[in-house]
Amino acid sequence: MSSTTIGVGISYRPQFLRSLLDLRLEVDHLEVLVEHSSYGGCISGQVKLLAERYPLVAHGVNQSFGTEHCRTRKAAVAATSCLAREVGVRWIGDHIAATADAVTNARQLLPVPRTEQLVRRIATNARALGRITGLPVVLEYIASSI
Repeated sequence: MSSTTIGVGISYRPQFLRSLLDLRLEVDHLEVLVEHSSYGGCISGQVKLLAERYPLVAHGVNQSFGTEHCRTRKAAVAATSCLAREVGVRWIGDHIAATADAVTNARQLLPVPRTEQLVRRIATNARALGRITGLPVVLEYIASSI
């Protein structure tokens, strides 16, 4: 599959590890969560095993694309870069949301205002992550509250 083809994939969950290793599923990729894949600066053994059998893509919830602090969140960028480098993910996806400010991580996908200024901020933040990691960045659905 070419790098520009998205294909069909499934999201990895640890309880499915044995089945994923025993079976060879016909999926184009597995999506691994950045926050669950990197521990203390190293990639988990489970993710490395999966990378031997399946192409991987990274999914995160901590980039905080909707805030001005996105590019200063060094831990989130470092975890994403480490995952990309060590297991060769095809792209990185994260939500259009606010998840943190300069010091606090809300650990939630918080809604962001729908303004032109925000669109520019998100584009700037996504481009910066792409430059740092050398990978395409996929922006996922915008967080909202009812």
